[in-house]
Amino acid sequence: MKTIKEKIAIVKEVLKVEANELTTLKRELKETQRCGKYAGNLQCDLSGKRYRWRHKFIAYCILKGREIDEIEKRCHEDNQLNLQLVEQYKRDIVGDDNA
Repeated sequence: MKTIKEKIAIVKEVLKVEANELTTLKRELKETQRCGKYAGNLQCDLSGKRYRWRHKFIAYCILKGREIDEIEKRCHEDNQLNLQLVEQYKRDIVGDDNA
């Protein structure tokens, strides 16, 4: 059975891969728009992936001991966290309901 530290390390690697995917998707979106093609599906995909990545990253940081205020210093009022989603990701990382 893996320790919490080992699970957090795995999540860190997953977050890195997902961040690279977001960067690639953003480039693809810009290129599509530059060519004058419809990019609505890419925009929707990018938006959803960014949203999920942000919440996974915050769950990861909280498990490492950081406070939400440290992570979200300059968060716009209209872009507040979904704390239920953060808690769900914390439970997924730890593997039980004690997150």
